[in-house]
Amino acid sequence: MPDQVRHDTSETIAVAGGTMDYFEILNLNKEPFSNSPDPDFFFQSAQHRDCLQKLEISIRLRRGLNVVVGEVGTGKTTLCRQLIRKFSEDPKIETYLMLDPHFPNPDDFLSAIDRMFHERSGASPSGPQYASHVKERIKQVLFQKGVDEGKTPVLIIDEGQKISAACLEMLRELLNYETNDHKLLQIIIFAQKEFEDVIANHENFTDRISLYHCLGPLDFRDTWRMIAFRLRQAGRDKTVRPVFSVWAFFAIYISTGGYPRKIINLCHQSLLAMIVQNRTKAGWFLIRSCAGRTMIGRPYARRRSLALGLAGLLVFSVALFGYAKGFHFRKGDVLEKQQEVRQKGETIIQAGVPAGTVKIGETAGAGDKTQAVQKKSGLIDKGVPEGNDFPRLLGQVAIRKGESLGVIAWSVYGRFDPAILKSILDANPHIANPDNIDSGKVINLPAVPAAVRNTGMPCWWVKLGETDNPEDAMEMIRSHPDENLPVRMIPYYSKASGLKFEIVAKEYFFDQDSAEKRVREIRTEDFPHAGIRSGWEGETCILFANPYLVYKNSARMNNG
Repeated sequence: MPDQVRHDTSETIAVAGGTMDYFEILNLNKEPFSNSPDPDFFFQSAQHRDCLQKLEISIRLRRGLNVVVGEVGTGKTTLCRQLIRKFSEDPKIETYLMLDPHFPNPDDFLSAIDRMFHERSGASPSGPQYASHVKERIKQVLFQKGVDEGKTPVLIIDEGQKISAACLEMLRELLNYETNDHKLLQIIIFAQKEFEDVIANHENFTDRISLYHCLGPLDFRDTWRMIAFRLRQAGRDKTVRPVFSVWAFFAIYISTGGYPRKIINLCHQSLLAMIVQNRTKAGWFLIRSCAGRTMIGRPYARRRSLALGLAGLLVFSVALFGYAKGFHFRKGDVLEKQQEVRQKGETIIQAGVPAGTVKIGETAGAGDKTQAVQKKSGLIDKGVPEGNDFPRLLGQVAIRKGESLGVIAWSVYGRFDPAILKSILDANPHIANPDNIDSGKVINLPAVPAAVRNTGMPCWWVKLGETDNPEDAMEMIRSHPDENLPVRMIPYYSKASGLKFEIVAKEYFFDQDSAEKRVREIRTEDFPHAGIRSGWEGETCILFANPYLVYKNSARMNNG
């Protein structure tokens, strides 16, 4: 069927004789999963942001030699381009990029560096090409730029694993050019893991490394966030409808092991498959099918062990949730599971059950093993006082267009993992397919106490509002997206105040003055009663979201 699918430079796909524009179908301005190192699509995961910040500090302090290593596809080249883009805004920093450092001999390597320095100034290197003369010319350029002009030359080498031992020695000699205060040449080497074996045998070179950073694969959360980020960046209005189900994200992570390049390639193939098959959302089997066709070669040993572990986790999750073809939960499967649970004398939360209270250690009715069910569904967690009453349902919210169970879970509980997903599904047996929930569907919110580990220091939160109704709290979350004022919900229960849903700013503070300053900045018509609070009601309070959860670029320590 060669005429049914074809690719061309205009990004169109022909299906059964009809041409569909790739971008039109997905409401995109550009390719979201291009394999080119476009800085606009640089996703700042925790480890990549950390590496970028350390490199910038090292360069600005002119510390000399920096090495970044990582396996194939961990984002080294994209990080390299982002660094060049960042430094291009500073006229005092000049970057020189060497894409391929493999040279037949060290003299050619040295001459290539010499040419880069002179071409930037519009001149051609002149004079003898002996190594001693070339090094002298490089030395003069470095002193001119670094001392006379006050600039910082930065030599960035990609594919550093190709550098020969003799060329490493040349780099070591160039690092000897320095003043009393700093190195005249800054070097950043991006290399694959085998570069570690090379430098391990050259102690004189290794001793000069100021920053050594190892990049690894992304974790599941950053995998999810990177995919969403790329879709937003490529979208025409920066809002893109969800195209991957929860199980699709699991499949992407397991198939790629969290390696960015493999994630990007697999997502690209999955989008094409969705269009060809006339689907609106990718699920587990579509992703796994694409992975089987496009993932070429043997996986890394580390990734293989990771995938096996995640596969085990997935099997465990399936065992908990009940099997359904394509991981779509059918009504019959849910009814069978309910009957099985009832036969064991256990209770399951039914849709529409009033939000009564349950006491830990007691039964809700004759013959019901309430505590067993609570433990199994995650209702007993670290930090819940023995003998405390708390609601078994927090209440209900209605799904809005474009929302999913994941969005609801993140908004209410501050996390979304298999335990939370199972608790939500147990509380909502009317949900036949968690991947496809109609707008307007009412969702029961189970009471799942959070495991809270505080910082051990006094902390202050900016309180924006409080309500008894989770729907009202969700409305406040929806009306204040992160780019305006990042807010979150803290559901909690105490005997004194009952069940409450408090809205706070995501960032919290380690000193009261900074928190009060933040309150003055945001006290507007939207938040006329904004104030601060320090902690919740001690051991008598049960929290259903962890207020100490550290959000990226959010919680910060201030010293007044």
